[in-house]
Amino acid sequence: ERKEKVNKLLKVVAEGIDKLFNSVSYKKYLLTLSRFHSYSANNVLLIALQRPQSTALAGYNSWTQKFRRQVRAGEKGISILAPCIDSETGGMTYRIVYVFDIDQTEGEMIPELIIQQNIDLTVSQRSSALFKSIIRSATACSLRASLLF
Repeated sequence: ERKEKVNKLLKVVAEGIDKLFNSVSYKKYLLTLSRFHSYSANNVLLIALQRPQSTALAGYNSWTQKFRRQVRAGEKGISILAPCIDSETGGMTYRIVYVFDIDQTEGEMIPELIIQQNIDLTVSQRSSALFKSIIRSATACSLRASLLF
């Protein structure tokens, strides 16, 4: 069941890659990438597809313990993939984890500097790494990606 859910999410990534080069989708992806440069290309795509307006993300425990903020009741987390070791095969696999945007939380104020660090990267700083990251991620997930020029 877990493997089926992971495969379903990987299929979402594959479909997202196909749609990525649509100009509107591509701009949305690049904007999300500029905010979340430390996330993998697959996870940036998942964030862009599920909650493109996000500005600062963390898991539930990070919001409560590190930032003293609480995720509001009823908020739906953003599904992303976290690498892990398969207990049966010892190989790398993925599990689904959930992150929440700051807009989904309430509590202590967070210094603007922390939030701004997620927003300040420009597209030009990331564009060459973007294509390498997409291809690397697609290859790692056994997906095919083709670039049309």
